[in-house]
Amino acid sequence: MPQVTLPVAGVAYNVNAALGHDGIVGVKTGSSSQAGGCLAFAALRTVAGRQVTIVGVVLGVRATLAQPSELGGVISATGNLLGSIGGDLEHVQVVKPGAVLGSVSSAWTSGPAAVAATGVAVTAWFGTPVTITVTPRRLGQATVTVGSQVSHITLVASQAAPAPSIGWLLTRL
Repeated sequence: MPQVTLPVAGVAYNVNAALGHDGIVGVKTGSSSQAGGCLAFAALRTVAGRQVTIVGVVLGVRATLAQPSELGGVISATGNLLGSIGGDLEHVQVVKPGAVLGSVSSAWTSGPAAVAATGVAVTAWFGTPVTITVTPRRLGQATVTVGSQVSHITLVASQAAPAPSIGWLLTRL
């Protein structure tokens, strides 16, 4: 059987001087006279004890006297951008397991609470809008939307729904 030599994983030539520094793990640099310096990036940050990936793009950075290289300028701008957002993110429990999100009712009585079987926690900026939607007449699921992130959680009844009384049943014959 012939031997195959594979390249060493993770070794590549890259002109992005920021790669590997300050948590930057990628993604693509480029520049042209029309576009200026451009950088799509991913960077790892720790927010509230959890590692998150920040993804962003810096476009159209022009060379200046202070920063004569477009690529140098876009890498510097990316560092400034990353430095401005890390501390503003927070990890928040939006829905706790057991939270009451509705109630179960029947024709003969109001019933038990509809509670979240699991919770939803997100990493987001302070003030990000949160919407919780429970579809009426369909116990079983709630939709939690935080910014553009959508999660679905299962709802369960807090206890068994009471059976109809004999009197209620007799009046329905």
